[in-house]
Amino acid sequence: MKFTGFDFPGLDFYSHPPGSHAGLLTGVVVDSGDGVTHICPVYEGFSLPHLTRRLDIAGRDITRYLIKLLLLRGYAFNHSADFETVRMIKEKLCYVGYNIEQEQKLALETTVLVESYTVSIFGI
Repeated sequence: MKFTGFDFPGLDFYSHPPGSHAGLLTGVVVDSGDGVTHICPVYEGFSLPHLTRRLDIAGRDITRYLIKLLLLRGYAFNHSADFETVRMIKEKLCYVGYNIEQEQKLALETTVLVESYTVSIFGI
């Protein structure tokens, strides 16, 4: 196979369904990249491509939303110039919370979720 000219950021090949190494043969694979998210069910080790769904919401949208939240808190960003900086902040500090009520309680009542991030200027 030849992929030159397609500007692929990466490619994974699986000889087994993802998760099968842990004994999981049935589930859902969520593959979210920079520009698109695919959701594919897997049953008994076989993917069901006819049920695969595409969402045009992915990492880039999360970065844009984080910029919006930071602007609301008073941080100044030049949207185009600082997009990469905010993407790095997102990748270093953001995560998916499993229990939204618990996360909100922690955010309101403690400083456990507060993190600082130092931005280098001109790569220094």
